[in-house]
Amino acid sequence: MGLSRPRALLVALFLPACTGPTSTSAPEPAPSEPHPFVRDEPEPVVVGEGVISTGDEEFAVAFATDGRIALFSRADPKAFNAQLLYVTRFEDGRWTRPEIAPFSGTHRDIDPVFSPDGARLYFGSNRPVPGTSLTDMNVWAVERVGDGWSEPRILPAPVNTPGDEWQVSVARNGDLCVVARDRPGGKGGVDLWLHPLVDGTYQAGENLASVNSEATDGNPFLAPDQSFLLFVSKRDGHFGKEPSDLYVSFRKDGAFTAPLNVERHIGRELDAIAPLLSPDGRTFFYGARKPFGDTPRPTPFTAETFERAIRSPGNGLGDIYQVRASFLRLDELRRTALGG
Repeated sequence: MGLSRPRALLVALFLPACTGPTSTSAPEPAPSEPHPFVRDEPEPVVVGEGVISTGDEEFAVAFATDGRIALFSRADPKAFNAQLLYVTRFEDGRWTRPEIAPFSGTHRDIDPVFSPDGARLYFGSNRPVPGTSLTDMNVWAVERVGDGWSEPRILPAPVNTPGDEWQVSVARNGDLCVVARDRPGGKGGVDLWLHPLVDGTYQAGENLASVNSEATDGNPFLAPDQSFLLFVSKRDGHFGKEPSDLYVSFRKDGAFTAPLNVERHIGRELDAIAPLLSPDGRTFFYGARKPFGDTPRPTPFTAETFERAIRSPGNGLGDIYQVRASFLRLDELRRTALGG
């Protein structure tokens, strides 16, 4: 994968639309109307079983503000060379059969994220930069146009650089938290950077030094008001068997606090990637691989039940999970971090 190119190639091909605060709360449906998000589920359950979460490899998910349009990542289960974005809609109380998004299917497209107003979708892609043959990872975006989508456009410098950028999270005011590899001034190989949006123009990125480590730090979810940041890190001191854990950092006096290990605090190994809170803040989503067959069974498998299990969610490949947001106990962690 090419990792260098003249910066002049990243001209302002993309004009940000998020120039001011926008609401992130969607109107509540009528009580009798089925809702796409769980409300009070105390334990994680798969999202869209058999439709979004299947026996294939799925991970990151993004929802429009009303929760009734979802895009998610699906990949080949071994090399992850083929990574596509799928789209589905919540209709008549269920998710429709997913289709490959009309702007995906040719290149490696990953990690969809909606802007807080639901008007724009960001994603990482190795599609060629216009006018070049370079195919490193960059942040791209499409606009929602009626029931469809605009053509993808690359975000301008300084969001995209000669290195790799691919995961983002978007604050209400349009500021971007970006995952980047090997940027000058970084703390580790993969770091989190914050790009403020001022008068419609992205500013130079700030390395979140209080959050980053010398290990890999990525998969950000920046709260719409930037009061906290969820992310995944491979730093030392992980809680579970996997080398990465979910962390949270809170903003205090204009800076982010030292991160706290969420999984250690709740005493649960999540193996989480791509953390996300629903637009109403009540549901937590994440991607994970649940180990298959690592707990005793009350009854032996039959040929039929085993074949069904290895082709279903929980078979060891990636699935997307949801649980009530209070599961993370962020209020307790906030008091610990802020001393209140």
